[in-house]
Amino acid sequence: MLNLNKIRGYIFLSFFFLLPFQTRWIWHYGELNGGFWEFGSYCVYATEILLLSAIVLSSVGKFNKGNIRQWTMNKKSVLLFFCAVILSLLSFYIFKFSLNWKIATQHFMWLIEGIFLFFILFGLNDKSRFARALWLGGVAQGILAVWQFFSQDVFASKWLGLSGHISSDLGANVIEFGDERWLRAYGSLGGANPLGIYLAVLLVLGLTMYLRENNFKIKILISFGQLIILSGLLLSFSRGAWLAALVGAAAVWAVVLLKKEKIPCVKENIFKQFIFYAFIVIIFFFAFKPLFFTRFDFTNRLESMSILTRESQVKESLEIWKNHPFFGVGLGNYTLTLYQKKSNLPVWQYQPVHNMYLMILAETGIVGFLIFMTFLFLIAKNVFKSNILFLPVLATLFVGGFFEYFYFGLCVGILFWWAVVGLGIVDKNQISNCHS
Repeated sequence: MLNLNKIRGYIFLSFFFLLPFQTRWIWHYGELNGGFWEFGSYCVYATEILLLSAIVLSSVGKFNKGNIRQWTMNKKSVLLFFCAVILSLLSFYIFKFSLNWKIATQHFMWLIEGIFLFFILFGLNDKSRFARALWLGGVAQGILAVWQFFSQDVFASKWLGLSGHISSDLGANVIEFGDERWLRAYGSLGGANPLGIYLAVLLVLGLTMYLRENNFKIKILISFGQLIILSGLLLSFSRGAWLAALVGAAAVWAVVLLKKEKIPCVKENIFKQFIFYAFIVIIFFFAFKPLFFTRFDFTNRLESMSILTRESQVKESLEIWKNHPFFGVGLGNYTLTLYQKKSNLPVWQYQPVHNMYLMILAETGIVGFLIFMTFLFLIAKNVFKSNILFLPVLATLFVGGFFEYFYFGLCVGILFWWAVVGLGIVDKNQISNCHS
């Protein structure tokens, strides 16, 4: 007889590891002004199929039934549940009045999948193996990022969900130095900034895994994996991701120093880990010093354009919100709104604002934004009280949202956000310790 628990576990582990790979079946290609329109395309991701399979299996038989009864009796858990339900219902209401209800429906389904994932993880006592699978996916992305940067080629592969890019392509994520164009690492996430944000979160997650681990050999393996993730993060050349990682690392330091009594298992000298990371940073900095300097040279043509574009996007997002203050323009309809305002631009210029919070405000209005922020507050409060060592991971995740729409605008980002949050939150009866 088939062991459904084992099958379900393997599917979940595969989902977490393969999450950043955007293998998908596009059953309708969106088009604006003669070009491919990502945000108007309809598709099914392979990782969605894995997740939905695991959700279906989770409903068969008894899936941690005792744990589910336990957390549903917790008032704070019930409040979190109703916040998520209200957010879902609000999203359903919003897409009914969206500019394009089909686009909104697709984004609504991604949101529902993420919420299901969150509550399945919430009902588990031991999430460590899923955290390790997610982290190992980051190691794989780090290897891919290093390969892409040193080969200066992002190869195309429909089976891995990769689009091809070279440094001479217009619109490619590059760094201009003199008469040279250096291609930034993409991983399989479709852009250098999403890759950087993703790796920043997993770098901090890996650091917390290291601090929880007692086995010396496993700590060595984690350290080696961290080297790979850090290398990929650096080669993404994403300033926002670097800042998010620094905030997360500083938060780990603060938690270890200020909350030792809540983390009795942290006996290692974390300072040594930071020295190790600093050593890797120095090696890459001196090997590619002109490129690092260029990223902070705002007189450089591309860097100046990048800053101006982001400033323009912020203004556009606030204008969109002012025109639709209560319920926004609808899930996934941001770029369509831009097109209706200016219909003569190349399709690649219709980009969401690179800020998750402003994008939520524009697409769901002040009502959706306030519910979402309440949800974040409850999550952070739960983690602070019950799983303090995970708080730096959340800090990295939340700071990254200020520099990318990845968490809210794309399927992979939405599922990644809910997965990380679900791994951190625990029932009030669970105690954060080295083996949680």
